[in-house]
Amino acid sequence: MGKVYTIGEALIDFVPEERGSLKEAVHFEKKFGGAPANVAMIVSVLGGDAAFIGKVGEDPFGEFLKSKMEEYNVDTNFVFFSKEAKTSLAFVSLDEEGDRDFIFYRNPGADMELRKEEIAEIEFKKEDFLCFGSFALAKAPLKEAVKKTLENMKQAGGTVLFDPNIREDIWKNKEELKNTLQEFLVYADILKASEEEVLFLSGEKTVSEAVNVLKDKVSHLLVTLGKEGSLLIKGEKEIRRKGKEVNVVDTTGAGDAFVGAVLYQLQKKDRDLSLISLDEWENVLDYANKTAGIAATRKGAVEAVRDIRDE
Repeated sequence: MGKVYTIGEALIDFVPEERGSLKEAVHFEKKFGGAPANVAMIVSVLGGDAAFIGKVGEDPFGEFLKSKMEEYNVDTNFVFFSKEAKTSLAFVSLDEEGDRDFIFYRNPGADMELRKEEIAEIEFKKEDFLCFGSFALAKAPLKEAVKKTLENMKQAGGTVLFDPNIREDIWKNKEELKNTLQEFLVYADILKASEEEVLFLSGEKTVSEAVNVLKDKVSHLLVTLGKEGSLLIKGEKEIRRKGKEVNVVDTTGAGDAFVGAVLYQLQKKDRDLSLISLDEWENVLDYANKTAGIAATRKGAVEAVRDIRDE
């Protein structure tokens, strides 16, 4: 069985205890954050084998992040400490529906300092998976480290999942963001995107039109539809699976939980992506929808991971 690798950012989410704008917030809780790091945590606590590739600051926040990963049995052999930059921070606001917005303190952040030379010794296998997102692609040297890692994984014959996880405010402009997404989409075997993200990537106005544009760019297109569940497009075949209504508390970890659950299920199958049947994919989506739903009922991604593990 292969290992699931994730690469990119591990950071601290400061989540206000009060709902509403950050302007009015007074009390904050410190939470484990960063989509790739969250995905590795989800895979590991669900029972899979996961490793995180990235850099944190040589500071109390960085030590906290690495110790949390180790607590959840994530392989941290390729987690490095930066002396030059501090651990990135994100302040997260939650509205009354549990939806969130972010303000990032990351100029530079330690995650941005990861260099391709530091991770050159990683040896991937055909059975392995690699998950990455666009947050890691905005600045060098991290962007170049991600690109080299993707090239090495593709050379080994492994499977790549791209979760854009778009945060427009870390980019100079939308054109640079869109061009970068298109540049890195060529590495993906699986593209996982939200409704908003497929519209942005495709330039279309409806999800169905967007799917028609994107389905020929990757062998597997996964679209998350919030409370409506998710869909998979594989060639000319399409599968839709409904999610269950839940009492939404915090959506911050839901997307990461979905991706982690998908990768965990694929890892368990231990065979080429092309050999996984549509019936099996239905079960994968049902499992991922359920996991994401559970995550949305808890506050903070790490707490969601713990609760999923204990159920």
